[in-house]
Amino acid sequence: MNSVHYGLPASAFDLILISNSYALELLNLPYILREAGIPLLASQRASEGTRPLIILGGSNALASQSVMAPNGDALVDALFFGEGERAVTRKVAALMAVPLQERRKTLASLMSTMDGLFVFNPDLVSQSASNNMIPTQQPSQPLKVRKSIYHGYSCDPGIFFTDYPVFDSEEASTTRIQLAAGCPSFCTFCFEGWERKPYREVPLETLLDTARKLKHNTGADTIELSGFNFNTHQDCAALITGLNSIFSHVNFMSQRADILADHPELVKYEVAADKRSYTIGIEGLSTRMRTYYHKELPDRKIMETITLLLKEHIREIKLFYILSGTEKAEDIAEFSRFLRSLDIVRQQTNPGIRFVFSFGLLVRMPFTPLCFERLMLDADSWTVSLQMVREATTMAGYEFRLAEDFTEYCLSQTLVMTPYPIAPILVEASREGHLYDQSLTPGAWEAIRSRMEQAGYLPPGFLAEKTPDYPFAFGFLDTGTSTGYRYQRFLQARSGEETPSCLGDGADQGTCSVCGACTLTEERLFLTHHSMHMPNRQAIEDIGKLMKDKAVAKSLSIQIALPEHLKGTTTEYRDAWVLRTLFAHVPSTDSVILSAHDALFETTDWKNHLIPWYGDSLQALTLLPGSDVAALRRDLQTAGIKVLPSGMQTPPASFDITIHTTSTMPREQLEKAVAAMLTAQSLPATMSRRQNATLFTLSPKALKKKEILFLEIVQNTQEFASDAADRESFRIVIKTGGKFNLCGLCLGKTGLPPNKVAAEIHFSV
Repeated sequence: MNSVHYGLPASAFDLILISNSYALELLNLPYILREAGIPLLASQRASEGTRPLIILGGSNALASQSVMAPNGDALVDALFFGEGERAVTRKVAALMAVPLQERRKTLASLMSTMDGLFVFNPDLVSQSASNNMIPTQQPSQPLKVRKSIYHGYSCDPGIFFTDYPVFDSEEASTTRIQLAAGCPSFCTFCFEGWERKPYREVPLETLLDTARKLKHNTGADTIELSGFNFNTHQDCAALITGLNSIFSHVNFMSQRADILADHPELVKYEVAADKRSYTIGIEGLSTRMRTYYHKELPDRKIMETITLLLKEHIREIKLFYILSGTEKAEDIAEFSRFLRSLDIVRQQTNPGIRFVFSFGLLVRMPFTPLCFERLMLDADSWTVSLQMVREATTMAGYEFRLAEDFTEYCLSQTLVMTPYPIAPILVEASREGHLYDQSLTPGAWEAIRSRMEQAGYLPPGFLAEKTPDYPFAFGFLDTGTSTGYRYQRFLQARSGEETPSCLGDGADQGTCSVCGACTLTEERLFLTHHSMHMPNRQAIEDIGKLMKDKAVAKSLSIQIALPEHLKGTTTEYRDAWVLRTLFAHVPSTDSVILSAHDALFETTDWKNHLIPWYGDSLQALTLLPGSDVAALRRDLQTAGIKVLPSGMQTPPASFDITIHTTSTMPREQLEKAVAAMLTAQSLPATMSRRQNATLFTLSPKALKKKEILFLEIVQNTQEFASDAADRESFRIVIKTGGKFNLCGLCLGKTGLPPNKVAAEIHFSV
């Protein structure tokens, strides 16, 4: 694993790369910079010679214009539009190659040679007369930046970074892999579908090889497949089979309903691969609205897909819809008829299944056909649609969910579509304490809206329907598809026209839409000649057998010592550390061991009896079915890892526990905490002091409980102390039977601070 620097302030770095994936996150940027002691504006950092350089990219980069301030200034030093594969490495290398004082100049010079890079420079970038922040190098010479597209997805075996730092979180045991870039569809609302064109797939062999490296380097036991539509990948079924032979769990989510309807064998395969919950993006309430969204999803295919799923053993179906605010009574009526038809099919096939109807409000995104549509920031405009849809859903007996708060919707819609330099408004809002942390602070939208109205940044033209000559933000950016093409698609959506996707399917070749996104002939041919490799009956039987065998797979028990730095960490982080450690000592085990988990202290009987701990652990290793267990046992033992006899072991008969403190505490404080713990657990004991120790002698009745057999507070010696201050501190030494509960040490008025103590545990089995 690469080394990671912890605890350094952001201002200590030369370069910060920000990945912005969600518009509301930008509200936090001024707060983060201020708290880090970094000047807020690029011009301030440049004039003061202050580091770091700050470059913002990510999936929301094309809608990140709210970082821009008047006069060509911004909260960041540069923006990067598009795909950063290989380009980010080149950019960082160029900056590292020059002295610190020359890096701003070097960054600016990269604009002429690097697609996707736009560098803010108040000396060169002037504010346009319309105040819409369309940057120009000279008033008469429009600046053009071409979105970065990486064309090596299909031919670069080292495209993915597989040795990244693993952080302590519940996600530590999960890794992710990207199946493809872009999307072959033309859904009018979908920012990602237009922002990431053209569609390119990573070959099956590259994905499987990358997955093996990710497992070895991260210790993950679960892999999630990332892509706009999992089932558009031509080898999606073979990929699932291959990954299930590498990882304990394989998660795949987003997929197109029409492909499931056209390939019912894929449904059977996925269910055999243990998929039990489906999310289907229907989007439009009616045929008219789905055409408006260009979903290419007629009623027939919706019901075919749902009927296929209802016939299988699955638990849940989530149907996702987008409300535009322009729905009519006839759209609601058609939706109600669909609900009645759905209920009939459900009652006939799978009455116990759970349906969830989730609704989102349409955010008109830039660089999509619907960016020309009028904006709706008035709650009254949505009331009728929301009320009618909610009533129709709940009266049919289904669960209704609304994906977002209305104020969050309004702020998000404004941030992604404003052409004005509103960064100072975000700065003021953050100074007032307005932030986004899973939810928006109360009053944030109202405060920002008020300031924008005062500045003239919410004029009627901003809210109204727009034409191609409207001064959108980032008008200098070439995304591949022209404004004229997107406007044509908008007009088609308004008139109820749909143009089929370019994506072929075997003998049914696609037709190029001439959108301009494909710049290479091979990319265009890949789309039109695309062919899905669907699973046959044998493949379905094979994945079903593999999943059943994994469910009853053999396990192997080992004893391994967890280092001190793992105290207080999440279960997932420790599990990943164990796997990484095993793979590092015995590389061949990464093809045999699927997962590791603590079979002792993470069980129900023990989990709530511990303070932060480290030391000996009992790990259960889950093995790939058919593995040579005897060979694995030999390999581990040769590497010095203690392998336990076959089968899970009974818990150790006794434990040696040392409670360490991370700061000097008076002996009296430890004595009070120990006495309170013993009293709470009804363990009578007599306390006696010696010069450098305090002994708690337990009564015969207490000893019979086998919770604590011996307990003493002793002064740290040279062996346990790193400096003179440590030698003045004390530690608690405990010998227990098969049961103990240390939580009492940190409870009540006399309890020790949980973040200041840790238990070092040793046992023998």
